[in-house]
Amino acid sequence: MKKGTIIAAAMLLLAGTAQAQKIGYGIYAGVNFTGAKTDYSNMYNLPITEGGANFTYGVHVNLPLIKKLEVETGLQKVTTGYSFDASRNGVPFSQYTKIQNVSVPVTLLYNIPIDLSDFEVRDNMKDTDFMFGIGAGLFGQYALSGKITDEDGNSQSAKFSNAKRLNMGPRLMMKFTLYQKFEVFIAKEWGAVNTIKNGSGYLRLNSLQMGFGYRIK
Repeated sequence: MKKGTIIAAAMLLLAGTAQAQKIGYGIYAGVNFTGAKTDYSNMYNLPITEGGANFTYGVHVNLPLIKKLEVETGLQKVTTGYSFDASRNGVPFSQYTKIQNVSVPVTLLYNIPIDLSDFEVRDNMKDTDFMFGIGAGLFGQYALSGKITDEDGNSQSAKFSNAKRLNMGPRLMMKFTLYQKFEVFIAKEWGAVNTIKNGSGYLRLNSLQMGFGYRIK
């Protein structure tokens, strides 16, 4: 699947939901922590100092379904990556690969509206002071670019000759909304696709995102 197909599908999804009544939308920004699951002994997660913690941002669209259920989707910039130990002329060294992705998450959220004046749970998601949401869904990701840096600071662009650009898998999300405007979120995504095209092992990339949001509507 090509990059244009992913982005076009996302745009169609957002355009379609935008026609729905009671549509909501907003922005997210926060920190993303990369993760790598592999059976290769010389591959492991990126250190925090080498891009293991990075900035993530995006837009989200919320479509209410019935009572306390809603679907949240959108577009996000998410960084994934991994470390690789190699050797040159018998001298060991480490390489750090950072991949910049466009991501389309789709999450079914169950919301619990709470009125802070009496701390009672309400049936209506509107006009409540506080809302707690938890949900699960899927994400699709396409790698736009990549950068490989060694421990000496030398860098080069990733060619993806033996790496897949497409990643997808399940996700879990939890968020808090205050006064229908201010949001705090945390989301975990597990890549189910083996990033390596040709090889006897596997490398699956995941991420942990957390940060703040502002609901425009």
